[in-house]
Order: sequence, then structure tokens, then C-alpha cells
Amino acid sequence: MVMAADIWRDVLSEVLAPREVLPVDLWADTHRVMVTRSSALPGRWSTGTTPYLRRPMRLFGHPLVRHLTMMCGSQLGKTEFLLNCLLWLIDNDPAPTITMLANIDAAKAWNVERFIPALMACPRLMRHLTSSPQDLKTEKVTLGPMDLFYVGANSKQGRRMRPCRVRLADEVGAYEDPEWVEIDERVKTYGDYKLLDTSSPGDEGTGVGPLYKLGDREQYFVPCRACG
Repeated sequence: MVMAADIWRDVLSEVLAPREVLPVDLWADTHRVMVTRSSALPGRWSTGTTPYLRRPMRLFGHPLVRHLTMMCGSQLGKTEFLLNCLLWLIDNDPAPTITMLANIDAAKAWNVERFIPALMACPRLMRHLTSSPQDLKTEKVTLGPMDLFYVGANSKQGRRMRPCRVRLADEVGAYEDPEWVEIDERVKTYGDYKLLDTSSPGDEGTGVGPLYKLGDREQYFVPCRACG
């Protein structure tokens, strides 16, 4: 005969058991759905289609990695990589987060055209939505476990806003004001902060290049189809 105490013990054991956190790439393979308006390959996300993104996604989710820079050519998945990291963050490691683009208009467009469709297409994240549609339509996106702020790199007021633990920046090569990095000092008030920069390369010594050189400069190689 099963006793009530045994049932409660089993329930508590399941609830209190440590939850396995999938790496960003496996989380995206499991939960991310690409929408037609932003992808030529709508449907379930597959890291196997862009295998060079697997390592950066693994690094973003690593608890000891603080600053990650992705430098690669145009139309190779930088923005989708950033979205995967952001969606994973919401589900697994929620924290006040800043998403930064060259200016606030670009940031607002990124929210409406890229982030919100990706969020709404992910059933896993629907539980984090609030009851107010307005919470997704401003420069501050309010989700259940965290707030997401949008800023323009050219806005001193935006850069001086409240500290956040995570700062994501897309196409940093397009930022005209080099002082945008001052926001990073505010992010670093958190011991477990995260900084993520993505961009296409520019002229030597400009844009994302210097940030890339601060790291260990990992590269992705593929064999030549002609000679191996």
C-alpha cells in the first residue's frame, strides 16, 4: 500500500531535484523554431546547418566565460546566434539584460522584427510572457523572470541607464561612438556578468577587430573540397 508520505516524498524529490541545463546549442535544437519572415529555412532550428555556431553557443553558456566576441562575414547567422543566446538566457539564466545596436531606431526594429517573432515562435518561453501586450512593444521588454532593455550605442543617456548583468551587442562595427563601451563597466558590477559582441569584420584596427584580438582568437576551419 502506498502511503501519502511516500507520495509527497516522491513529489518533493522531483521538484527539488537539480534541473539539467542544456547548452545553448542543444537548447536551441530542442526548443527554437525559425519563422518564415526571418529565415529562408523555417521550422525547427538545427545547429547542424550552421556548425560553426556550435562552439560560440557553448562558450556563451559556460559559467566561466565573461566576454565573447563573434566576428564573421555577413549572412552567416550572427543574429540568429545572438537570438539563441538571448532566448536561452530567458529560460535558463534570467538576468537584467541590455541589447544594443547602433542607434535606438535599429534597436526598436530588431525587437519588433527579430526578437518578438523568435520569442512568440518558441512554446517553451510562452510561460514567461506577461498579460500585457505592451510589455513587448517598448524599449523595455518585461518578461516574467527578467527585464530586457534596448539601447542605441550612440545614446549617452541609454548607456548610463541602470546596471544590467548581461550586455548583448549586434554589429558593433557600425557603432560610431567608441564611448559605448562605458556601459560594460556598469555590467561588470555583477560578478557573473556576460558580454557578447557580434559583427562583420571591418578595416584593420577598427570595429570588432580589436575586441576579437582581446580574446583567444579561435577560428573555424573546413577542409578544401578539392584537395582535402
